Amino acid sequence: MNGKKHEPKKNIFYGLMHFFKSDNKQKNNISEHVQHFTIMDFPRVIMLEILSRLPIKSIFLCYDYYSCRRNRPIVLSHKFHLPPGELPLRVVSSCNGLLCLVNGRIRDENHSIYINNPLLGEYFKLRLPEWKKSLCPLTYRFRVSESSEQYKGLRCAVMFGDIRDVVELEILTLGVDEKWRYVGIVPRPVCFFYEKIYVNGAIHWMDCENPSSVVRINSFNIATEEAKTLPTPPGLENSTSSWTLAELGNCLCLIDIIAFDPFDIWWMKEYGIAESWIKDRIHGNGIPAAIRCVTLAPFIIWKDGEMLMQTDSDGIRLVSYSRKQNKYRRVKVYGNGSARSIYIPTFYSLKTVMGDNFQVSYVYPKIEIA
Repeated sequence: MNGKKHEPKKNIFYGLMHFFKSDNKQKNNISEHVQHFTIMDFPRVIMLEILSRLPIKSIFLCYDYYSCRRNRPIVLSHKFHLPPGELPLRVVSSCNGLLCLVNGRIRDENHSIYINNPLLGEYFKLRLPEWKKSLCPLTYRFRVSESSEQYKGLRCAVMFGDIRDVVELEILTLGVDEKWRYVGIVPRPVCFFYEKIYVNGAIHWMDCENPSSVVRINSFNIATEEAKTLPTPPGLENSTSSWTLAELGNCLCLIDIIAFDPFDIWWMKEYGIAESWIKDRIHGNGIPAAIRCVTLAPFIIWKDGEMLMQTDSDGIRLVSYSRKQNKYRRVKVYGNGSARSIYIPTFYSLKTVMGDNFQVSYVYPKIEIA
């Protein structure tokens, strides 16, 4: 959520820390029972309610301090609590610690879509839009409106035409809408399965109306539910098929994925301003032969400027690049997969998103207070 909403939550954290840090003189004024009472002694449902109001960083700081004071470790399980499914679940989108999961093939009529907080084991099964034989579903997206703080599901389906194919968009506002709403048609993306570029409150993609022509960037604003075209960098020489979109450092970027050494990254420093595009050139002469590949696609840039990139090899293969040292190194990936998604866990309850009129389910039995 936005920064303003986190301000009162910090007070809870500081209150807990103040309790832990109370000196002996203050503790003598309270009973022996209260002296040794900590957050870990609360019923689980109350503890989760407290933790859901804190930023994840503050939670770990609190746990770390508590662990040191009590001289015993606290282990947070890394296990994800996912909804039950007959087929393997796939992540199609993530937002603020919540996942959008698909069970089954999207192009099959009987697939299922879930919104899930894997840390808390909460999930909600979305009601699917009306199935139309004239449409071929592409994918789903899940985002939050930064102005209204409402979470929305976005469904994209191809509508085939005699002259050109377009994408039909439908929206479902979680906790508000009972049915999907039709919001219009947009140009068909080059590859909507992999483009998940979210910048400045909008989803972005390049259309494939003519892949051999110059690049054209489209956007769909989650809050206003309006689509528009954005200006591209001046003098681009390659066609649409040579470029990919990315979000790096909160900037919309165009990356030349065909030219490897060197390859160019265009940064839109001021969103929507054509004159703000800046070209950056990265050389690949520092990459070891063992991890050399045809293309590298950056998708994360850390605070120190180091970039995390995905290669063109089978499965997930990641490479980290240090601009300061001009060095590349392979990043070990655990497990199998064919796509990557950025995810930061949260204790923010899905029940808060859905409200009282929609029933949230739980992977494990929910504990209630009598």
